[in-house]
Parts: sequence; C-alpha cells; structure tokens
Amino acid sequence: MRLSSITRILLLSTGLTLAQQSAPFNLALLSTHKSLNGSLLDACHVAAAYESIYLLGQGDRFYTEFRFNASYQLNNQTQGYLFFNLPIGDVNNGGFVAQMHFTSSTNVAYPLLIPADNYTAEFLVFDANNLLAQMGLLDPSKSNYEQVPFYRWYVCDYNIFGYQYRDLVWVMGKGRPEAANCDKVNVTRVFV
Repeated sequence: MRLSSITRILLLSTGLTLAQQSAPFNLALLSTHKSLNGSLLDACHVAAAYESIYLLGQGDRFYTEFRFNASYQLNNQTQGYLFFNLPIGDVNNGGFVAQMHFTSSTNVAYPLLIPADNYTAEFLVFDANNLLAQMGLLDPSKSNYEQVPFYRWYVCDYNIFGYQYRDLVWVMGKGRPEAANCDKVNVTRVFV
C-alpha cells in the first residue's frame, strides 16, 4: 500500500504531537481581583462529549489536570494543543482538546474541550512565564506575517448550550467582551 505525502505528514505530525506531551498541570488565574487571583479552572460538562473551562467554585475539591501537546515552533514559541483526559472510570477515552467556538452575535469566543481531533484543535502557546496565549499577526494589514502572543482572556458569566457558568472566554479584537460580569485575567499553568 502506498501512502500519499499528505497522509505520511499527518501520521508523522500526529506521532510527534503525542510524543511531546507535557507533564500534568492545573490552570490558574492571575488577576488584579483578589477573589479571582490564584483560582483554578476546571472542565465542566455542557453537552454530550463537550466541556467548557470554568472557574472552580470556592471549596470545590476536584480540578482537571491538563497537558500541553507541543506541535511546532514559531517565533521562538512552542505551539500546541491544550489537552485533558475526561475521567470515565477505567476507560481510555483518547482525550479532549480545546477548540475555540465563536458566536457571530458577539466578540466572544470560548474554549470548548472536545474529543481529540488535531484537525480542529486550537493552537495555543505557553510563554516563558507559563502564561497561556494565542499567537496572532502583530499587524494583519502588513504582509510581513510577524506573529506575537496575545493574552485576551476573561472570566465571564456565560451561557454555553443552556449551561450558565463563570467561564473562561477569549475576546476577538481589542475591545471588552460582549458578555455579562467579565473580569480580565491571565491564565497560567502550575505543574502538579
């Protein structure tokens, strides 16, 4: 059987991604708001095989251990996928990856954890200070394609598929989020 070049590249990149998985970590918030600073984020059910990333409540004990599947280098930043295993007894579920979901009526997107599929996962980076970011064009109107990290994370009261949580959201562009009760945050990883 002869494999196409695309198939070989996909198989190779999938193998490399899986081989470069980080140690487990928690996602914590950095904020000027004392009630948010240091708070943990957790995965929370919003639909069949869909999890949002929400603010863990005071006194809650369970928290999700995330991992980072490194994929490639761009401008001295290692890009990859935010990944976690949904605990379902002893079943190996193949893991979940973060994918941004956009709402056309607002400037807000939210990372939704979905069954692992490298074709739809969102590329993210952790910078030298372990802050979670998305790479984007410094100036999209120019043709030099210089990419830099952006930190447009907020925690907002947000409704996803009928579930109302205090969710981690991303703002598209430079404005404030078009969502209720939002606070600017940075997201950092804390290795366990």
